[in-house]
Amino acid sequence: MRWLVLVLCLAAQTAWSDLLSIQGRAPDLLLLGILWAAAARPPWQGALLGFLAGLGADLAGAQDPLGAGALAGTSAGFFAALWLHPALRLNVWRSLGRAAALLAPLEVLLAHARYRGMDYQVWETTLRLALPTWLYTLLLLLLLLWIPGARGSDGRR
Repeated sequence: MRWLVLVLCLAAQTAWSDLLSIQGRAPDLLLLGILWAAAARPPWQGALLGFLAGLGADLAGAQDPLGAGALAGTSAGFFAALWLHPALRLNVWRSLGRAAALLAPLEVLLAHARYRGMDYQVWETTLRLALPTWLYTLLLLLLLLWIPGARGSDGRR
């Protein structure tokens, strides 16, 4: 089931990212799918799952340079398996805080890999491209957490 959701996130990322974009910023659906799919796995399986999903995004024609999605997916899968595992029994807000801490450096990495050019400016790329994408992805994650059935009656996911 998790592979199916991950494939659907990859398809949505490549096909619908333009439809979800606001002023050129779209949420990173693939990273959200990797966080969800890798959370219940051991770290090495989460890293492998994230690598395969990121490589699939790179090969499917994502806007990232070849290998950037695989690197971000590997990092997301590994750290999601460590920090978001269901055995930790985190409540929704702590899970959201940890997911935000995971997504921030990954969005910065992907933004710098995407938009590096002749007039490359580190702070402008970070503040105008990476952080709005990170915030949009977090808002989408918060919306997904509020869907009934996504968490238990005690507030745990």
